Formats: sequence, structure tokens, C-alpha cells
Amino acid sequence: MSDEKPNEGESAVPNPVSPSAKLPGGRSPQGDDRKVPRGRHGQPREKIAAIQRARILDAFVNEVGEAGLDGAHVAHICAAAGVSTKEFYAVFHSKDECFLAAFEMGADIICTAAHDAYEAVDGPWEDKIRAAITAMLLALEGNPAYARLSVMEVYQAGPAGLEKLTEVIGRIRKILGGGDPRPPLGLPGDAYESTLVGIGFHPLGEYVAAGKADRLTELVPVLAYSLALPVVGPERAARQLHPSVG
Repeated sequence: MSDEKPNEGESAVPNPVSPSAKLPGGRSPQGDDRKVPRGRHGQPREKIAAIQRARILDAFVNEVGEAGLDGAHVAHICAAAGVSTKEFYAVFHSKDECFLAAFEMGADIICTAAHDAYEAVDGPWEDKIRAAITAMLLALEGNPAYARLSVMEVYQAGPAGLEKLTEVIGRIRKILGGGDPRPPLGLPGDAYESTLVGIGFHPLGEYVAAGKADRLTELVPVLAYSLALPVVGPERAARQLHPSVG
């Protein structure tokens, strides 16, 4: 099932099986299925540790979504996750380590959604990249807190954050490249494809910074067109500007 925008007056709660709900920050940190039993409970230690980690990651992303990475406080994260600071630091040595774990987990989910969408389209390359872009932006649109973390706050995470971002751009480049597009003669293929993918990050950042993360799919036509134009030419690329391509 795809993420659907709620009708006016409805709660914008992500579908539990949608990519946006699977992203860190997509669930309540202290939901009924995440309660940690107290006292003697017989639950495996690994299961309890996994629940604690998931609760911390969801609370962390929501805190960063509200306050930014620099403004996020471990005490607030712990309160939202229902853990002590000691328990937080037993899982993550620092706030930066927690950030990188959340970023990487979300990137895996988004890249998988993009890959599956790309492969599901039986049509020209530009239609396949549109499907992949739509899948990525739907996931981010349904989880504005993670959108802020991954699109904006990653630049506050130092060299390690930029390294992770570069890795994700490389993964997206391979997904959208699909072995089909070829750069103009004389241009290096890897740099060319990375440049095309990089085109999309600036408008994403503008939308998120303007508080429009929940409207990211508005960018699908222009991003699909911009990526397709230098590869397939204006006539084929122009189809991507229509609200629905079929």
C-alpha cells in the first residue's frame, strides 16, 4: 500500500506497513508493542535490547525533527523513549553515534523502496526513475522528522555524516542509473550520474527548510524531468512534467 495524504481533519499517521512508518521516527517510542516488562520476565536480553534501541531511535529522530541536531537534548530523548540516560549511553556512546544509526537505518529503507519501485516499472528509463523518485519522496513526506534529519541535519553531523551522505548518493546513483543512461561522449560516467542525482538535493532541502516536508512529492515531476532531460532529450523528458505518466 502506498502512503496516502489524509483528508482534512484526519490525523497524518503513517500506514504501519509503509516505508515512512518503518523509518526511524515513524512510530511512537512507547507504543503498546514496545513496552519493556519489569522485574523477572523471562524475555531474552537481546529482545529487550532491540526494543530499547528502537525506542531511542524513534525518540531521537522526533527530537531532531523538532530541535535540530545541535538543539537535541539526550534528556529529552530519554524521557520520550522511556529510558534512563544510563540506558541511552549503554546503546549509543554519543548523540552523533545515534544520529548515524538513525540515518543509516532510514537510508536502507528508502533505497530499498526506490529500488523496488524502479524494478517494478516495465517501461522506458525515465518512467522507472520517476517511480523510484516517487517512492523515496513518499517515504520522506510521510515522516517529516526523518526528512529533516536526513536532508538538512546530516550536514551538522561532521565528516562522518557527510561520508554517510556520500554513500547514500552513490547508492541512489546506481539505482537510478540502472545501466541504461550514458553520459555525453568525453564525460566520466560516475561523475555525470552523481551530478544528476545531486540536482535533486537542493530543492529537497529548500522544501524541508520551509516546513514543507509533508509536500515533497510535489517535486516529483520537476526532479524526474531534470534528471531525464540531459539523458533522453527534451521530447521524452517532457512527459515527466505531467501529473500522471502512463
